[in-house]
Amino acid sequence: MSKVQNDIKDRGRIKWTAMMLPEHIQALRKMNEENDYVERPELTEWELQGLQGELERAFVQKIDTIVTTWKDGKTSPYIGKITKLDPIHGLISIDGPYGSDHIPVGNIVKVHSM
Repeated sequence: MSKVQNDIKDRGRIKWTAMMLPEHIQALRKMNEENDYVERPELTEWELQGLQGELERAFVQKIDTIVTTWKDGKTSPYIGKITKLDPIHGLISIDGPYGSDHIPVGNIVKVHSM
């Protein structure tokens, strides 16, 4: 596609975007949020024991780990070394490239040691 054709398409997008009402923009954002929603995985007792074992192994061996959490319909990965397991407060601490994070154990849905 030539630059002229791209410029014409861009002008069309700008034109239609400017004509959208705030209600339309809100409806589109809500629709995108609904499309991005991820159901919470239902873990069996066997899978929960596997997660616990993998967390303990990663903590003892001080190896890099990917911990995936689920909250409010979204999954988030945390990468780093597990520095603390706190069963009293139900948290784990993980030191990653962007600092330290404290993760509630109840939100963890997947653990993968590297």
